[in-house]
Amino acid sequence: QTIESTIIDKDESPKRLKTNKYRVLVVDDSLICQKVLVKALNVIGINTDTASNGKEACEKLSAEPCIYDAVLMDLRMPIMDGITATRVCKGYKHLENVPIIIVTAEFGEEIREAAMNANATSFINKPANMQELRLLLFKLLSD
Repeated sequence: QTIESTIIDKDESPKRLKTNKYRVLVVDDSLICQKVLVKALNVIGINTDTASNGKEACEKLSAEPCIYDAVLMDLRMPIMDGITATRVCKGYKHLENVPIIIVTAEFGEEIREAAMNANATSFINKPANMQELRLLLFKLLSD
């Protein structure tokens, strides 16, 4: 099953968000993971931008006003990991209400707790269940 059919087949939420209304920053050191997430988000009408590590994400997110409506943040990356980047970004006043979703291949309560202690909004395991991610984003962005 393709990413597109996985995303569009279910009727639990609208098939697309209002095109061009939302922008999500996808932060991952894996180009393959970036491409999969970007394609999945673009299919449902979400604009995307990418960063390859936490430091690059913090630089993009430090600009005011914030142009991103949400962030998908990998956990393990070179230069600056996702937990550190989340903690730094949540320290910026203008990012307090921007959802940061940790996306990681690591499992366990210790990892989840570290993400939540960094003020991450949510946590999704890799490989990302696109339906779960889609529903989470609809919930977070439609409020």
